[in-house]
Amino acid sequence: MLKKIMSVLRSAPFFGKEQTESPEVQELRAAAERGVAEAQYNLGVAYIKGDGVARHYGEAVKWYRLAAQQGFEKAKTALNDFYPPLRGY
Repeated sequence: MLKKIMSVLRSAPFFGKEQTESPEVQELRAAAERGVAEAQYNLGVAYIKGDGVARHYGEAVKWYRLAAQQGFEKAKTALNDFYPPLRGY
């Protein structure tokens, strides 16, 4: 029974299987690594949606943060939306 459960878990995309990047995401990554804020934001969106790349929220926040540091407003908004507001804590 345990072997069957582990087999199912290993076959799931989030458990040990890496999705390859689409050509569009590879182009975005190249531009983002050159420091293009809009590309950094769009790469973050791709990671959030899992569009052309495996979904990864940590990577999305990383790219949003880099774009926001350059003053890209959509990235600032995305970061604000990503984290819950602090309510008296």
